[in-house]
Amino acid sequence: MQVRNKNDLLTYCCGIKNELRRDIFMHDKLELYKYGSIIIPRAEKIFSWFQKRSKYVYYFISLTLIIWSKVLYPILLSGVFVKNIFKIKGNKWSHDERDLFIVTSPIGLDAVKKLEFDGYYLFLSSSQLRAETTSEKYRLLTDYCTFKDLWLALRLAYTADNTISKTVSIEGAVLQNYTAFSWFLTWLVLSRISNKLDTLWFTNDSDRWAVLFDNLPGRLQRILVQHGLLADHFVDKVRDRPSEPLPCKLKNITRIYVYDEKSKILFQKMILDGGGDIDYQQFPMTLNLVDWPPNINKYFRILIIGQPEATNSECKLTNEILSCDIECDVIIKPHPSYSSKPYECIDSSHFYLLDRSDIFPNADVVIMFADSSLGRFYESSGIKTISVNKYLEEDIVKLINSLYIDWLNK
Repeated sequence: MQVRNKNDLLTYCCGIKNELRRDIFMHDKLELYKYGSIIIPRAEKIFSWFQKRSKYVYYFISLTLIIWSKVLYPILLSGVFVKNIFKIKGNKWSHDERDLFIVTSPIGLDAVKKLEFDGYYLFLSSSQLRAETTSEKYRLLTDYCTFKDLWLALRLAYTADNTISKTVSIEGAVLQNYTAFSWFLTWLVLSRISNKLDTLWFTNDSDRWAVLFDNLPGRLQRILVQHGLLADHFVDKVRDRPSEPLPCKLKNITRIYVYDEKSKILFQKMILDGGGDIDYQQFPMTLNLVDWPPNINKYFRILIIGQPEATNSECKLTNEILSCDIECDVIIKPHPSYSSKPYECIDSSHFYLLDRSDIFPNADVVIMFADSSLGRFYESSGIKTISVNKYLEEDIVKLINSLYIDWLNK
């Protein structure tokens, strides 16, 4: 294999090591070790399944791992390869497009818009682009892909599976390759256009995509925008995030927009290798609060910030609140990167599911089952926030009743 391709694989392996850092933490936090030692990518997405039918789910994961490399992975790669053949256009990147933001999630897109970014936006998937209103500055990765890119990404993705299985001793590490094809395709396209850019903006700080953006060739400025918390408040010693530094730190960041001084210190300690001449800027901790839904009654309004590993508890608490003798409306705002289907079991005319990342409803109190960046934004807006970690869940309803009485007496 050519030296260039070996370097591509080494960069990818660094990204996988960073992903495993988080997934190993979630494996322990969710107590999945009770079922086995396989590290499942993004286990919180299927945690509600584990709670209902844990034994069968883990049997399925075990079977998946057994037939992954010989059966499932080749089928997956063949499918995404064929699917992308019909999407590629082979366009050339314009020299006028000098500033680029990489869209990897809706929450990241919302974050950079707060900074009034005036460059171009590159979406990595068509589904992300379809979810947004049309803009002349929106671009799609496959528009700049060639068949050669697809073929080389396929080869590298096949090789990556063998490389990970030989170099990473963690059980289940090869399952991380489910996005290998898209990672290598993105790497190949951006490596070709990065020398034409002045600035590259992104919000990924700890995953495989962060490593990709950090290692692109060229002298472009790499601007990182914080879009989530890097550590917990150590509330009752319950952790929601890993505390150890990244296995593969970022080396080429030019500027970072941070929430606060604590975030700056955490970036230096956990994310960055060195941290020399980095320009730190303050991220605007503001929300454009709106009354949502527009025709909602003027009842006591409760917002629950959804967390994927806490959906069952959030649904249970919502039903308990709505069964109380108080006039209230409950809004759940799910995490934008995860499905909102677990909340569809709640049946009440006073319950509202807000499945949009760009709307921030006004509320009288905000509840979160884990420390969240959105909770910090609501705090900065002067709205009472409650962390369930600080209370027993049965005490939350009592607290809500107390806050409701205070609201009535205003």
